[in-house]
Amino acid sequence: MSNVTAIKEAPEYRIFAVKPTELYRVWLEVEPYLARVVEHAHDDITLHSTRNNLITGKLQLFCIQNVNGEIHACFCTDVQVMESGLRTLRVPIISGTEMSGWEDLFIATIRKLGQEMMCDRVRGLGRPGWRKAWAKFGLHPVYTAYELTPEQE
Repeated sequence: MSNVTAIKEAPEYRIFAVKPTELYRVWLEVEPYLARVVEHAHDDITLHSTRNNLITGKLQLFCIQNVNGEIHACFCTDVQVMESGLRTLRVPIISGTEMSGWEDLFIATIRKLGQEMMCDRVRGLGRPGWRKAWAKFGLHPVYTAYELTPEQE
C-alpha cells in the first residue's frame, strides 16, 4: 500500500485514503463491504456505479485496516454544496466489522476531514440501526426519507 495516504492511526487500526488509480489494490477486500451497503440501498446505488464513482474521483474511498494488514471496514466520502451554500462532508457509504475497535478513530477522522475540506457539517447516511451506534458521538438524525411506488395503470 505504498501509494495510499494514512489519515489517522490508533493502536490497533489505521485509516488510509485510496487514490482512484490504486483502487485495484484493495478492491477484492472492500468489495464485500460495499456489496452489503448496496444490498440495503433500495436500488439507489449499485456496485458498478460505486466503483465508477471511486475511479472517477466522485467518491473518495477510505479503508480501516488492523495491525495485521487486514481491512475491517471502508467508507466513502464526498463534499456537497447545498443550495443554502453550506458545505457538507457526506459519508454515504460505510461498512465493516469489529466496529467497536475503530469507531472512535472513524469519528475523529471524519471530523478532521470535514474541517480540512472547509465543511460546515458532516452528514452520514445509513440504515436506522446506525442511529444507536452513532448517537454516543453526537450524530443525530436530520430527516427521514419516505417512499412509495407510483400507481400503475
